[in-house]
Amino acid sequence: AKMFIGLDLTLLQGYGLTETSPVISVNEPSSNDPSSVGRPIRGVEVRIGKDDELQVKGPGNMLGYWNNHKATAQTIDADGWLHTGDKAHISESGHIHIVGRIKDILVLNNGEKVPPADIEATIISNGLIEQALIVGEGQPYLAALLVINGEKWPQIAQQLGLDPLSNDSLNSKVLQQHFVRLLRQWLFEFPAYARIRRVHLTLQPWTIENGLLTPTLKVKRAMVLEQFKNEIETMYKAASS
Repeated sequence: AKMFIGLDLTLLQGYGLTETSPVISVNEPSSNDPSSVGRPIRGVEVRIGKDDELQVKGPGNMLGYWNNHKATAQTIDADGWLHTGDKAHISESGHIHIVGRIKDILVLNNGEKVPPADIEATIISNGLIEQALIVGEGQPYLAALLVINGEKWPQIAQQLGLDPLSNDSLNSKVLQQHFVRLLRQWLFEFPAYARIRRVHLTLQPWTIENGLLTPTLKVKRAMVLEQFKNEIETMYKAASS
């Protein structure tokens, strides 16, 4: 968004669902807040419900899922509010900020709820990490699976006195501690409970071909968690030992 604004090009970010035909909100040129998905369009009502879920009511809402009354009842309540499944907050100016998907929210063992999407996006934005996935459901703290930028890896390894051609370098405590420190710097604006204390590092990207990305290049969270199950267990065992 900053790049387009810097080029003096009008980019209007919007938000919606297929079930809402599909627009719910848009950033108008006169009230463009790039960190948000804009304000509701005319005739659309929004509110924040349980678990900070964004709920919508308007003429664009679907009547229901074809021949699936159960799914319809789960999505549209008795008062006509459609439950988007997105965790959000609405600013004083009326702009909607999407935080993440309700089903993807991580709940730590102390009850703190962490939406991983914003954290992952912040980590990737620095350029050293190509892909990131935050873990920590039911755990005392967060950990991260990180895919290092292959072009930057030789420089990182040499800076830390590691051999960039050795697979053992990725398991180096020096490297892991280095990235934990970097994450602390990158995520300084996030709450303390969102601090990442352990990392697993790899150079192998998640792709459509290896089954870890969807055709639209979204990370298949469940598949990544399954493939790296042992590595995740190791990160938490290391902390308790």
